[in-house]
Amino acid sequence: MSANPEQMQNALIELNEEIARQEQQGETAREYFQKLLSDQLLFRRVSGKVVGKSESGGFLEELKNNPFSSRTPEEIAVSMLDDRALVTLVIVGTRKDDGSVHRYRNIRLFSRAGDKWLLELWYNYEITHP
Repeated sequence: MSANPEQMQNALIELNEEIARQEQQGETAREYFQKLLSDQLLFRRVSGKVVGKSESGGFLEELKNNPFSSRTPEEIAVSMLDDRALVTLVIVGTRKDDGSVHRYRNIRLFSRAGDKWLLELWYNYEITHP
């Protein structure tokens, strides 16, 4: 990737905004995430359960169970670490069942493979204080 650090940071901000849009699409985004996620993905759900990419109950399978009517990314911060990038952000999610709004901290570790970013680690937790 021949982009300068500022261009790479902007590209990662846009990528993380797109992840929120794609995740909201549910199962129709399966192909998108198939390419973006490492085959060795570690994904920690808000519940605390840790899953991978493709196994039963894994990230791809659970795309079909979208509990949110909307997801909005906020506070995206990027730290470049050679061919790695640590991205933190907050996802504001509005639940389909009761309309309640929740805030979730997302911590994501990407590695660069050629000119693409691969999501290796994705850690979520709910922000319970105002």
